Amino acid sequence: MSSSEGKTLAYSMLGLAAGVYFFFKGFVWFREQKLIEGLPTAKVRSIAMGLTELAGKAMPGAELLKGPFTGKDCVYYRCKVEEYRSSGKHRRWVKVKEEASAKRFYLEDNTGKVLVDPNGAEVDIPSDFTSQPGRAGPNQLIKAFMTANQVSYKGFFGNKTMRFTEWHIAPRDSLFVVGTAMDNPERDEAASVKGHEDVMVGKGSSWFFIADSSEKKVLDGLRQKAWLGMLGGAALILVCLFIIFSTLRIL
Repeated sequence: MSSSEGKTLAYSMLGLAAGVYFFFKGFVWFREQKLIEGLPTAKVRSIAMGLTELAGKAMPGAELLKGPFTGKDCVYYRCKVEEYRSSGKHRRWVKVKEEASAKRFYLEDNTGKVLVDPNGAEVDIPSDFTSQPGRAGPNQLIKAFMTANQVSYKGFFGNKTMRFTEWHIAPRDSLFVVGTAMDNPERDEAASVKGHEDVMVGKGSSWFFIADSSEKKVLDGLRQKAWLGMLGGAALILVCLFIIFSTLRIL
């Protein structure tokens, strides 16, 4: 086998692995889509124990966070630092630091509030801040974050080419939540909130999902990803298998 055939075989094996991953991931997305379709959106006042679906606004709990790059109040954030690197003809963004933090908050609808513990949730929200500083360098908040995490933005010939992205859930953001309603461990705090039941929504044994989109948009996104994953993954598997068998002269 020549070196070019070896490379073709290696890339085909990687493609095959990717195809298998996306094929089965498509079924996961399809199952999540069907799960949401089968759950009625509950009101806080009538929430029942177990897997539930809610929609409302995020309201601060006992503590708030500050977005590390924006300084804005939030109940959840995720931030990522990337560096643009070159290796021969290949250029790509490489993640050098990622961090997430969450605090319990209330989800409020027109019937009351319920405590939500976002830790462990799959959070699907668009980025709220992206910066790719030039010669001036990053802002002071980003510099403080970089220093605290011992990550340098300076290179041999000036500042490195870097990208900083932040996602956050701010107070009063509209949210769609699928999670497990369970006994609230903070009953004393909960009792002081008008309309609040002695329940907390968090990660149980089932899927836990938080998005700042409507149920319809979430379903549309899952439906699209499910079909792309299953059909695209299957197509990639077939193409890569054909290339592998052809390279090995099995066909």
